[in-house]
Amino acid sequence: MDLLFNFDIDHHQIPIPNKIQIPFLKYMEENTTTRLPIEIRLLINKLKDLKSPKDRFKFSSKGIFRRKRILIENYIFSEIPLKKPLISTHQKLPKFNITALSINRKIMMYMNDYKSGSPKKDNSKLNLATQILQTAKTTPELRDEIFLQLIKQTTGHPIEENCIKGWELMALCCQTFPPTRDIEEILLEFLLSNQKNQNQKISNFSRLAFHKVCLISQSSSLPPIIRDEIIHISEAPYRFHLFGASIEELLLHENENSNQNSNQNSNQNSNQNLNQNSNQNSNQNSNQNLNQNSNQNLNQNLNQNSNQNSNQNLNQNSNQNLNQPKIPFVLKFLTEKIRNSNMETGIFRIPPENIIFGEAQFLIDSENYEKFEQKNYSVHIFASLLKKWIRDLDPFLTEQIEEELINSKNTFEDYFQIISNNLTKPIFDSFSFLMTFLKWFLSFQKETKMDKKALSLIFISSFFEQLNEHREDILERRTQIFSILLENWKQN
Repeated sequence: MDLLFNFDIDHHQIPIPNKIQIPFLKYMEENTTTRLPIEIRLLINKLKDLKSPKDRFKFSSKGIFRRKRILIENYIFSEIPLKKPLISTHQKLPKFNITALSINRKIMMYMNDYKSGSPKKDNSKLNLATQILQTAKTTPELRDEIFLQLIKQTTGHPIEENCIKGWELMALCCQTFPPTRDIEEILLEFLLSNQKNQNQKISNFSRLAFHKVCLISQSSSLPPIIRDEIIHISEAPYRFHLFGASIEELLLHENENSNQNSNQNSNQNSNQNLNQNSNQNSNQNSNQNLNQNSNQNLNQNLNQNSNQNSNQNLNQNSNQNLNQPKIPFVLKFLTEKIRNSNMETGIFRIPPENIIFGEAQFLIDSENYEKFEQKNYSVHIFASLLKKWIRDLDPFLTEQIEEELINSKNTFEDYFQIISNNLTKPIFDSFSFLMTFLKWFLSFQKETKMDKKALSLIFISSFFEQLNEHREDILERRTQIFSILLENWKQN
Protein backbone atom coordinates (compact mmCIF):
# COMPACT_ATOMS: atom_id res chain seq x y z
CA MET A 1 0.00 0.00 0.00
CA ASP A 2 1.13 3.55 -0.71
CA LEU A 3 0.44 5.05 2.67
CA LEU A 4 2.06 8.02 4.36
CA PHE A 5 5.42 6.66 3.28
CA ASN A 6 6.57 4.37 0.49
CA PHE A 7 6.78 1.01 2.27
CA ASP A 8 8.80 -2.03 1.37
CA ILE A 9 8.10 -5.32 3.13
CA ASP A 10 11.20 -7.28 4.16
CA HIS A 11 11.40 -10.95 5.02
CA HIS A 12 10.28 -10.13 8.57
CA GLN A 13 7.10 -8.53 7.16
CA ILE A 14 7.90 -5.24 8.87
CA PRO A 15 7.03 -2.10 6.83
CA ILE A 16 10.08 0.14 6.40
CA PRO A 17 9.88 3.70 5.01
CA ASN A 18 12.02 4.40 1.94
CA LYS A 19 12.22 8.03 3.00
CA ILE A 20 12.27 9.52 6.45
CA GLN A 21 9.31 11.85 5.93
CA ILE A 22 7.58 11.05 9.21
CA PRO A 23 5.58 14.14 10.18
CA PHE A 24 6.62 13.77 13.81
CA LEU A 25 10.28 14.22 12.86
CA LYS A 26 9.71 17.21 10.62
CA TYR A 27 7.50 18.83 13.20
CA MET A 28 9.97 18.24 16.02
CA GLU A 29 12.69 20.11 14.12
CA GLU A 30 10.54 23.26 14.02
CA ASN A 31 8.79 23.02 17.38
CA THR A 32 10.80 22.71 20.56
CA THR A 33 7.77 23.20 22.84
CA THR A 34 5.85 20.18 21.57
CA ARG A 35 4.63 17.56 24.03
CA LEU A 36 5.68 14.59 21.87
CA PRO A 37 8.22 12.16 23.36
CA ILE A 38 11.73 13.54 23.63
CA GLU A 39 13.32 10.41 22.11
CA ILE A 40 11.86 11.33 18.72
CA ARG A 41 13.64 14.69 18.91
CA LEU A 42 16.91 12.87 19.62
CA LEU A 43 16.23 10.48 16.74
CA ILE A 44 16.20 13.32 14.19
CA ASN A 45 19.86 14.14 14.61
CA LYS A 46 20.81 10.46 14.36
CA LEU A 47 18.97 10.04 11.06
CA LYS A 48 20.03 13.25 9.32
CA ASP A 49 23.42 12.03 8.07
CA LEU A 50 22.32 8.55 6.97
CA LYS A 51 21.82 8.27 3.21
CA SER A 52 19.83 5.19 2.32
CA PRO A 53 16.98 3.20 3.90
CA LYS A 54 19.33 0.22 4.27
CA ASP A 55 21.70 2.32 6.36
CA ARG A 56 18.85 3.45 8.55
CA PHE A 57 17.45 -0.01 9.18
CA LYS A 58 20.26 -2.51 9.37
CA PHE A 59 19.51 -5.71 11.26
CA SER A 60 21.62 -5.70 14.38
CA SER A 61 21.15 -7.14 17.84
CA LYS A 62 23.24 -4.36 19.31
CA GLY A 63 24.10 -0.78 18.70
CA ILE A 64 22.49 2.39 17.52
CA PHE A 65 20.76 1.00 14.40
CA ARG A 66 18.80 -1.50 16.46
CA ARG A 67 17.57 1.34 18.66
CA LYS A 68 16.50 3.42 15.64
CA ARG A 69 14.41 0.60 14.27
CA ILE A 70 12.57 0.17 17.57
CA LEU A 71 11.86 3.88 17.81
CA ILE A 72 10.46 4.10 14.28
CA GLU A 73 8.27 1.07 14.83
CA ASN A 74 6.73 2.82 17.84
CA TYR A 75 5.03 5.15 15.37
CA ILE A 76 3.69 2.71 12.80
CA PHE A 77 1.06 -0.04 12.98
CA SER A 78 1.28 -2.50 15.85
CA GLU A 79 -0.64 -5.67 16.65
CA ILE A 80 -0.10 -5.05 20.35
CA PRO A 81 -1.94 -2.34 22.32
CA LEU A 82 0.09 0.55 23.70
CA LYS A 83 1.77 0.14 27.06
CA LYS A 84 2.03 3.90 27.53
CA PRO A 85 0.41 6.92 25.81
CA LEU A 86 2.15 8.50 22.81
CA ILE A 87 2.16 11.94 24.41
CA SER A 88 4.64 11.86 27.25
CA THR A 89 2.79 14.23 29.58
CA HIS A 90 -0.13 11.79 29.73
CA GLN A 91 2.15 9.09 31.08
CA LYS A 92 2.62 11.01 34.34
CA LEU A 93 -1.07 11.66 34.98
CA PRO A 94 -2.96 8.50 36.05
CA LYS A 95 -6.34 9.74 34.81
CA PHE A 96 -5.12 10.50 31.30
CA ASN A 97 -2.79 7.52 31.20
CA ILE A 98 -5.56 4.99 31.89
CA THR A 99 -8.05 6.67 29.55
CA ALA A 100 -5.51 6.99 26.72
CA LEU A 101 -4.68 3.27 26.88
CA SER A 102 -8.40 2.41 27.01
CA ILE A 103 -8.97 4.55 23.91
CA ASN A 104 -6.15 2.71 22.14
CA ARG A 105 -7.81 -0.66 22.73
CA LYS A 106 -11.15 0.70 21.50
CA ILE A 107 -9.51 2.02 18.34
CA MET A 108 -7.92 -1.37 17.73
CA MET A 109 -11.22 -3.17 18.41
CA TYR A 110 -13.01 -0.89 15.93
CA MET A 111 -10.32 -1.75 13.37
CA ASN A 112 -10.60 -5.50 14.15
CA ASP A 113 -6.97 -5.49 15.34
CA TYR A 114 -7.82 -6.47 18.91
CA LYS A 115 -10.46 -8.61 20.64
CA SER A 116 -11.92 -7.67 23.98
CA GLY A 117 -11.68 -10.19 26.80
CA SER A 118 -15.08 -9.14 28.16
CA PRO A 119 -18.01 -10.57 26.14
CA LYS A 120 -20.52 -8.68 28.31
CA LYS A 121 -19.45 -5.27 27.00
CA ASP A 122 -21.11 -3.73 23.97
CA ASN A 123 -18.25 -3.70 21.48
CA SER A 124 -20.31 -2.86 18.43
CA LYS A 125 -18.74 -0.41 15.99
CA LEU A 126 -21.43 2.14 16.85
CA ASN A 127 -20.77 1.93 20.58
CA LEU A 128 -16.96 1.94 20.25
CA ALA A 129 -16.96 4.98 17.97
CA THR A 130 -19.46 6.82 20.19
CA GLN A 131 -17.29 6.21 23.28
CA ILE A 132 -14.15 7.47 21.53
CA LEU A 133 -15.87 10.61 20.24
CA GLN A 134 -17.57 11.29 23.56
CA THR A 135 -14.28 10.97 25.43
CA ALA A 136 -12.67 13.47 23.06
CA LYS A 137 -15.51 15.95 23.56
CA THR A 138 -15.48 15.73 27.34
CA THR A 139 -11.70 15.44 27.75
CA PRO A 140 -10.00 17.94 25.39
CA GLU A 141 -6.56 16.99 26.75
CA LEU A 142 -6.84 13.61 24.97
CA ARG A 143 -7.81 14.85 21.51
CA ASP A 144 -4.24 15.02 20.23
CA GLU A 145 -3.53 11.58 21.69
CA ILE A 146 -6.47 10.11 19.76
CA PHE A 147 -5.33 11.65 16.47
CA LEU A 148 -1.76 10.41 16.99
CA GLN A 149 -2.98 6.91 17.82
CA LEU A 150 -5.04 6.85 14.61
CA ILE A 151 -2.06 8.06 12.58
CA LYS A 152 0.09 5.34 14.12
CA GLN A 153 -2.39 2.51 13.63
CA THR A 154 -3.21 3.40 9.99
CA THR A 155 0.44 3.83 8.98
CA GLY A 156 1.83 0.68 7.38
CA HIS A 157 -1.16 -1.48 8.26
CA PRO A 158 -0.81 -4.90 6.54
CA ILE A 159 -4.59 -5.53 6.26
CA GLU A 160 -6.39 -3.08 3.99
CA GLU A 161 -9.88 -3.77 5.33
CA ASN A 162 -8.79 -3.07 8.90
CA CYS A 163 -6.87 0.00 7.82
CA ILE A 164 -9.99 1.41 6.14
CA LYS A 165 -11.89 0.97 9.42
CA GLY A 166 -9.22 3.15 11.02
CA TRP A 167 -9.81 5.76 8.34
CA GLU A 168 -13.53 5.67 9.11
CA LEU A 169 -12.67 6.59 12.70
CA MET A 170 -10.29 9.29 11.47
CA ALA A 171 -13.08 10.90 9.42
CA LEU A 172 -15.50 10.74 12.35
CA CYS A 173 -12.95 12.35 14.67
CA CYS A 174 -12.10 15.08 12.15
CA GLN A 175 -15.73 16.12 11.89
CA THR A 176 -16.38 15.98 15.65
CA PHE A 177 -13.40 17.74 17.29
CA PRO A 178 -10.31 19.64 16.11
CA PRO A 179 -6.64 19.00 16.93
CA THR A 180 -4.68 21.52 18.97
CA ARG A 181 -2.01 23.66 17.39
CA ASP A 182 0.59 21.26 18.79
CA ILE A 183 -0.21 18.60 16.19
CA GLU A 184 -2.29 20.50 13.63
CA GLU A 185 0.47 20.47 11.02
CA ILE A 186 1.20 16.79 11.67
CA LEU A 187 -2.42 15.81 11.10
CA LEU A 188 -2.90 17.97 7.98
CA GLU A 189 0.33 16.66 6.45
CA PHE A 190 -0.75 13.10 7.13
CA LEU A 191 -4.20 13.62 5.57
CA LEU A 192 -2.81 15.42 2.53
CA SER A 193 -0.17 12.76 1.87
CA ASN A 194 -2.81 10.02 1.85
CA GLN A 195 -4.97 11.74 -0.73
CA LYS A 196 -2.70 10.12 -3.35
CA ASN A 197 -2.99 6.71 -1.77
CA GLN A 198 -3.24 3.81 -4.22
CA ASN A 199 -6.16 2.44 -2.23
CA GLN A 200 -9.08 4.55 -3.49
CA LYS A 201 -11.09 4.13 -0.29
CA ILE A 202 -8.25 5.45 1.85
CA SER A 203 -7.72 8.30 -0.60
CA ASN A 204 -11.41 9.22 -0.42
CA PHE A 205 -11.50 9.07 3.37
CA SER A 206 -8.38 11.24 3.66
CA ARG A 207 -10.01 13.89 1.44
CA LEU A 208 -13.18 13.79 3.50
CA ALA A 209 -11.24 13.96 6.79
CA PHE A 210 -9.12 16.88 5.55
CA HIS A 211 -12.22 18.80 4.47
CA LYS A 212 -14.01 18.15 7.77
CA VAL A 213 -11.08 19.04 10.04
CA CYS A 214 -10.58 22.34 8.18
CA LEU A 215 -14.26 23.18 8.75
CA ILE A 216 -14.31 22.28 12.43
CA SER A 217 -11.05 24.11 13.12
CA GLN A 218 -12.85 27.33 12.11
CA SER A 219 -15.96 26.58 14.16
CA SER A 220 -16.57 28.20 17.54
CA SER A 221 -18.46 25.18 18.91
CA LEU A 222 -18.32 21.40 18.58
CA PRO A 223 -21.10 19.61 16.66
CA PRO A 224 -23.19 16.87 18.26
CA ILE A 225 -22.25 13.21 17.87
CA ILE A 226 -24.59 12.07 15.12
CA ARG A 227 -25.60 8.44 15.42
CA ASP A 228 -26.58 8.12 11.75
CA GLU A 229 -23.23 9.57 10.69
CA ILE A 230 -21.46 6.75 12.55
CA ILE A 231 -23.75 4.07 11.14
CA HIS A 232 -23.32 5.30 7.55
CA ILE A 233 -19.70 6.45 7.77
CA SER A 234 -18.57 3.89 5.19
CA GLU A 235 -20.78 5.66 2.62
CA ALA A 236 -19.71 9.18 3.60
CA PRO A 237 -16.85 9.66 1.06
CA TYR A 238 -19.13 8.62 -1.82
CA ARG A 239 -22.03 11.02 -1.32
CA PHE A 240 -22.32 14.76 -1.74
CA HIS A 241 -22.30 16.76 1.51
CA LEU A 242 -24.49 19.88 1.55
CA PHE A 243 -22.86 21.23 4.70
CA GLY A 244 -19.41 22.56 3.88
CA ALA A 245 -19.94 22.70 0.11
CA SER A 246 -19.55 26.05 -1.63
CA ILE A 247 -22.47 27.72 -3.40
CA GLU A 248 -20.92 26.98 -6.80
CA GLU A 249 -20.48 23.30 -5.86
CA LEU A 250 -24.10 23.10 -4.69
CA LEU A 251 -25.44 24.61 -7.91
CA LEU A 252 -23.23 22.33 -10.02
CA HIS A 253 -24.40 19.31 -8.02
CA GLU A 254 -28.06 20.27 -8.50
CA ASN A 255 -27.49 20.79 -12.22
CA GLU A 256 -25.89 17.34 -12.55
CA ASN A 257 -28.81 15.77 -10.69
CA SER A 258 -31.36 17.46 -12.95
CA ASN A 259 -29.45 16.28 -16.04
CA GLN A 260 -29.39 12.72 -14.71
CA ASN A 261 -33.12 12.83 -14.02
CA SER A 262 -33.88 14.17 -17.48
CA ASN A 263 -31.72 11.47 -19.07
CA GLN A 264 -33.52 8.81 -17.06
CA ASN A 265 -36.89 10.17 -18.15
CA SER A 266 -35.85 10.29 -21.80
CA ASN A 267 -34.56 6.71 -21.60
CA GLN A 268 -37.82 5.56 -20.09
CA ASN A 269 -39.80 7.28 -22.83
CA SER A 270 -37.63 5.81 -25.58
CA ASN A 271 -37.97 2.33 -24.09
CA GLN A 272 -41.74 2.70 -24.03
CA ASN A 273 -41.76 3.77 -27.65
CA LEU A 274 -39.58 0.84 -28.65
CA ASN A 275 -41.92 -1.57 -26.91
CA GLN A 276 -44.90 -0.08 -28.65
CA ASN A 277 -43.21 -0.32 -32.05
CA SER A 278 -42.16 -3.92 -31.50
CA ASN A 279 -45.79 -4.89 -30.89
CA GLN A 280 -47.17 -3.48 -34.13
CA ASN A 281 -48.87 -5.80 -36.59
CA SER A 282 -47.56 -6.64 -40.04
CA ASN A 283 -50.54 -4.87 -41.59
CA GLN A 284 -49.42 -1.65 -40.00
CA ASN A 285 -45.96 -2.20 -41.47
CA SER A 286 -47.37 -2.55 -44.98
CA ASN A 287 -49.45 0.59 -44.55
CA GLN A 288 -46.35 2.40 -43.47
CA ASN A 289 -44.54 1.35 -46.63
CA LEU A 290 -47.41 2.59 -48.81
CA ASN A 291 -47.47 5.96 -47.12
CA GLN A 292 -43.72 6.28 -46.72
CA ASN A 293 -43.12 9.09 -49.18
CA SER A 294 -45.93 11.24 -47.91
CA ASN A 295 -44.90 10.68 -44.31
CA GLN A 296 -41.28 11.56 -45.06
CA ASN A 297 -42.26 14.85 -46.61
CA LEU A 298 -44.62 15.59 -43.77
CA ASN A 299 -42.00 14.69 -41.17
CA GLN A 300 -39.40 16.88 -42.83
CA ASN A 301 -41.71 19.87 -42.73
CA LEU A 302 -42.71 19.12 -39.16
CA ASN A 303 -39.11 18.67 -38.08
CA GLN A 304 -38.05 21.96 -39.66
CA ASN A 305 -40.87 23.84 -37.95
CA SER A 306 -40.32 22.09 -34.63
CA ASN A 307 -36.55 22.70 -34.76
CA GLN A 308 -37.10 26.39 -35.45
CA ASN A 309 -39.60 26.65 -32.62
CA SER A 310 -37.45 24.64 -30.22
CA ASN A 311 -34.37 26.76 -31.00
CA GLN A 312 -36.36 29.92 -30.39
CA ASN A 313 -37.70 28.52 -27.12
CA LEU A 314 -34.26 27.37 -26.04
CA ASN A 315 -32.76 30.79 -26.74
CA GLN A 316 -35.55 32.51 -24.85
CA ASN A 317 -35.27 30.11 -21.92
CA SER A 318 -31.48 30.36 -21.77
CA ASN A 319 -31.64 34.16 -21.76
CA GLN A 320 -34.23 34.06 -19.00
CA ASN A 321 -32.20 31.54 -17.01
CA LEU A 322 -29.07 33.68 -17.24
CA ASN A 323 -30.92 36.62 -15.70
CA GLN A 324 -32.77 34.65 -13.05
CA PRO A 325 -30.94 34.18 -9.73
CA LYS A 326 -29.90 30.61 -9.01
CA ILE A 327 -30.32 29.76 -5.36
CA PRO A 328 -29.22 26.44 -3.81
CA PHE A 329 -32.23 24.30 -3.01
CA VAL A 330 -31.15 23.73 0.61
CA LEU A 331 -31.22 27.50 1.21
CA LYS A 332 -34.69 27.87 -0.31
CA PHE A 333 -35.91 24.80 1.58
CA LEU A 334 -34.78 25.91 5.05
CA THR A 335 -35.90 29.53 4.69
CA GLU A 336 -39.29 28.38 3.42
CA LYS A 337 -39.63 26.11 6.45
CA ILE A 338 -39.03 29.09 8.73
CA ARG A 339 -41.45 31.28 6.78
CA ASN A 340 -44.19 28.67 7.16
CA SER A 341 -43.63 28.30 10.92
CA ASN A 342 -45.16 30.30 13.76
CA MET A 343 -42.89 33.13 14.80
CA GLU A 344 -41.94 32.88 18.47
CA THR A 345 -39.33 34.06 20.95
CA GLY A 346 -35.85 32.53 20.69
CA ILE A 347 -35.61 31.74 16.97
CA PHE A 348 -31.91 31.76 15.97
CA ARG A 349 -31.03 31.98 19.69
CA ILE A 350 -32.36 28.87 21.44
CA PRO A 351 -30.13 25.88 20.64
CA PRO A 352 -32.04 22.65 19.92
CA GLU A 353 -31.40 19.32 21.59
CA ASN A 354 -28.18 17.83 20.24
CA ILE A 355 -29.58 14.41 19.32
CA ILE A 356 -32.56 15.84 17.42
CA PHE A 357 -30.43 18.45 15.69
CA GLY A 358 -27.87 15.81 14.70
CA GLU A 359 -30.57 13.64 13.15
CA ALA A 360 -32.03 16.58 11.24
CA GLN A 361 -28.61 17.71 10.01
CA PHE A 362 -27.79 14.23 8.71
CA LEU A 363 -31.08 14.08 6.77
CA ILE A 364 -30.42 17.46 5.14
CA ASP A 365 -26.74 16.73 4.52
CA SER A 366 -27.65 13.47 2.77
CA GLU A 367 -30.48 15.21 0.83
CA ASN A 368 -33.17 13.01 2.35
CA TYR A 369 -35.82 15.75 2.23
CA GLU A 370 -38.68 13.26 2.04
CA LYS A 371 -37.84 11.72 5.41
CA PHE A 372 -37.10 15.17 6.83
CA GLU A 373 -40.63 16.27 5.93
CA GLN A 374 -42.07 13.32 7.82
CA LYS A 375 -40.49 14.53 11.07
CA ASN A 376 -42.26 17.07 13.24
CA TYR A 377 -39.29 19.39 13.72
CA SER A 378 -39.66 22.76 15.43
CA VAL A 379 -38.78 26.12 13.92
CA HIS A 380 -35.67 26.18 16.13
CA ILE A 381 -34.32 23.16 14.24
CA PHE A 382 -34.85 24.94 10.90
CA ALA A 383 -33.19 28.11 12.20
CA SER A 384 -30.20 26.23 13.67
CA LEU A 385 -29.71 24.27 10.44
CA LEU A 386 -29.74 27.48 8.42
CA LYS A 387 -27.15 29.07 10.74
CA LYS A 388 -24.95 25.96 10.53
CA TRP A 389 -25.19 25.87 6.74
CA ILE A 390 -24.21 29.54 6.42
CA ARG A 391 -21.39 29.11 8.95
CA ASP A 392 -19.89 26.26 6.91
CA LEU A 393 -19.74 28.42 3.77
CA ASP A 394 -16.78 30.56 2.88
CA PRO A 395 -17.57 34.02 4.30
CA PHE A 396 -19.52 36.29 1.96
CA LEU A 397 -17.76 39.42 3.23
CA THR A 398 -14.06 38.63 2.99
CA GLU A 399 -11.29 40.66 4.57
CA GLN A 400 -10.79 42.58 1.31
CA ILE A 401 -14.50 43.42 1.01
CA GLU A 402 -14.67 44.45 4.67
CA GLU A 403 -11.74 46.82 4.18
CA GLU A 404 -13.48 48.43 1.21
CA LEU A 405 -16.70 48.78 3.22
CA ILE A 406 -14.81 50.49 6.06
CA ASN A 407 -13.10 52.95 3.69
CA SER A 408 -16.36 53.83 1.92
CA LYS A 409 -18.79 56.65 2.77
CA ASN A 410 -20.74 54.22 4.99
CA THR A 411 -23.93 54.49 2.98
CA PHE A 412 -26.09 51.64 1.82
CA GLU A 413 -25.52 52.57 -1.82
CA ASP A 414 -21.75 52.30 -1.38
CA TYR A 415 -22.07 49.02 0.52
CA PHE A 416 -24.31 47.54 -2.15
CA GLN A 417 -21.96 48.61 -4.95
CA ILE A 418 -18.88 47.17 -3.22
CA ILE A 419 -20.54 43.84 -2.46
CA SER A 420 -22.07 43.40 -5.92
CA ASN A 421 -18.75 44.24 -7.59
CA ASN A 422 -16.73 41.78 -5.52
CA LEU A 423 -19.04 38.75 -5.36
CA THR A 424 -19.64 36.45 -8.30
CA LYS A 425 -23.23 36.30 -9.50
CA PRO A 426 -24.12 32.92 -7.90
CA ILE A 427 -22.70 34.04 -4.54
CA PHE A 428 -24.27 37.49 -4.74
CA ASP A 429 -27.66 35.94 -5.60
CA SER A 430 -27.51 33.77 -2.47
CA PHE A 431 -26.31 36.71 -0.38
CA SER A 432 -29.19 38.85 -1.65
CA PHE A 433 -31.66 36.01 -1.02
CA LEU A 434 -30.46 35.70 2.58
CA MET A 435 -30.55 39.43 3.25
CA THR A 436 -34.10 39.59 1.87
CA PHE A 437 -35.13 36.70 4.12
CA LEU A 438 -33.51 38.23 7.24
CA LYS A 439 -35.19 41.57 6.54
CA TRP A 440 -38.53 39.72 6.33
CA PHE A 441 -37.72 38.01 9.63
CA LEU A 442 -37.16 41.43 11.25
CA SER A 443 -40.78 42.32 10.54
CA PHE A 444 -41.72 39.92 13.38
CA GLN A 445 -39.74 41.71 16.12
CA LYS A 446 -42.78 41.77 18.37
CA GLU A 447 -43.15 37.97 18.25
CA THR A 448 -39.45 37.02 18.20
CA LYS A 449 -38.13 39.75 20.54
CA MET A 450 -35.28 40.08 18.04
CA ASP A 451 -34.29 43.57 16.93
CA LYS A 452 -31.93 44.60 14.15
CA LYS A 453 -28.81 44.79 16.33
CA ALA A 454 -29.45 41.42 17.99
CA LEU A 455 -29.97 39.71 14.62
CA SER A 456 -26.83 41.35 13.25
CA LEU A 457 -24.77 40.11 16.20
CA ILE A 458 -25.95 36.56 15.55
CA PHE A 459 -25.05 36.51 11.85
CA ILE A 460 -21.93 38.66 11.53
CA SER A 461 -19.73 35.74 12.61
CA SER A 462 -21.09 33.73 9.66
CA PHE A 463 -21.01 36.49 7.02
CA PHE A 464 -17.58 37.96 7.88
CA GLU A 465 -14.13 36.40 8.23
CA GLN A 466 -13.52 34.83 11.63
CA LEU A 467 -11.52 36.78 14.18
CA ASN A 468 -8.43 35.28 15.80
CA GLU A 469 -9.21 37.19 18.96
CA HIS A 470 -12.21 38.91 20.48
CA ARG A 471 -12.23 42.59 19.48
CA GLU A 472 -15.12 44.77 20.62
CA ASP A 473 -14.26 47.54 18.15
CA ILE A 474 -14.35 45.17 15.17
CA LEU A 475 -17.58 43.54 16.34
CA GLU A 476 -19.20 46.96 16.75
CA ARG A 477 -18.07 48.05 13.29
CA ARG A 478 -19.33 44.85 11.67
CA THR A 479 -22.66 45.15 13.50
CA GLN A 480 -23.13 48.67 12.14
CA ILE A 481 -22.38 47.57 8.58
CA PHE A 482 -24.71 44.57 8.77
CA SER A 483 -27.49 46.64 10.37
CA ILE A 484 -27.36 49.16 7.51
CA LEU A 485 -27.53 46.34 4.97
CA LEU A 486 -30.47 44.72 6.76
CA GLU A 487 -32.43 47.93 7.08
CA ASN A 488 -32.09 48.99 3.45
CA TRP A 489 -31.79 45.78 1.48
CA LYS A 490 -34.20 45.35 -1.39
CA GLN A 491 -34.70 42.29 -3.51
CA ASN A 492 -33.28 43.03 -6.95
